[in-house]
Amino acid sequence: MLEIGASLAKAIWYLQDRDIVHSNIRCRNVFVAKYDQSITVKLSDTGVPDYTRPDDLFYLAPELLEHRDYKQCTIAGTLPRPFNKSAFGKFPISALNLGDIWAYGTTMWQVFHFGQKVPTCLDEENLLAFYKKGHRLEISGTFST
Repeated sequence: MLEIGASLAKAIWYLQDRDIVHSNIRCRNVFVAKYDQSITVKLSDTGVPDYTRPDDLFYLAPELLEHRDYKQCTIAGTLPRPFNKSAFGKFPISALNLGDIWAYGTTMWQVFHFGQKVPTCLDEENLLAFYKKGHRLEISGTFST
């Protein structure tokens, strides 16, 4: 599982080093490229992220949840793919990079929980309040310290 994390981190680093924001890092977009004595994964993209899916909310960083425009732009399909610095006027690129890093963390949570789906019981407002109170996804007993 650590190899998956390292391989995925390299992919995100590669994109961010070129000022590209993926914005759709999800477990469902990670594919096994090699599996023998080690494992290598590739990061794919299935298109414009659909933030109307309830299971996608935990992939959004709190910094992005605070901006209401993120959903309108992606639903309307007005953002070019892949995103880059010149594509954004409203969002600071640092917040978008943080979004990819946050989504990486949520993806790795899912990997370490063997594909378990993230909770979908919170809406945007409650999720933002949940984060501001310092809460995060729970770690199962297998991985707790």
